[in-house]
Amino acid sequence: MSNKDLMMTSDRGFEAQKPAPSLVIPLVMYDNVDYIKWLGTAESKVWHKMYRHVVRGRMTTKLNIKLHKDYYKKGILTMHKDLQNIADFLGLKSKGYISEVIKSMETKGILKIHEDVWYRRQIKVYELGTHDGSINRYETLHLFNYFVKMKAEKDLANLID
Repeated sequence: MSNKDLMMTSDRGFEAQKPAPSLVIPLVMYDNVDYIKWLGTAESKVWHKMYRHVVRGRMTTKLNIKLHKDYYKKGILTMHKDLQNIADFLGLKSKGYISEVIKSMETKGILKIHEDVWYRRQIKVYELGTHDGSINRYETLHLFNYFVKMKAEKDLANLID
């Protein structure tokens, strides 16, 4: 950890880290059996790696600056990462499997794919949720909405039967 990652709180030295974004899982999700089962799947691994790279603030790369301006400032949580990087992280040789997993998550509504242009090159930007734009930046993730909706539909079906 470098000194840039720390905040000076007194003349004696560095005492605290900068706050880092963290995933806040709503308590209701701990009662959702489908969500708990999903946590061990390939989808879960890919989604969590993608969530790690959500652009939330101004960054040093020009692409992330664009994502911040075009999406985050409008309340959309997005990321762009080469799928081969995600495949390498998960120990896979090919990004083809990652593409299949992402397509599955898109079909379910866990994420949305936006086509964008970056220096005349077509890129995919992955939307994982939204934020409210307030000072606290409360996030609403499509992942949690999907599992809450699934549980509600199952509970309703059980009431009808």
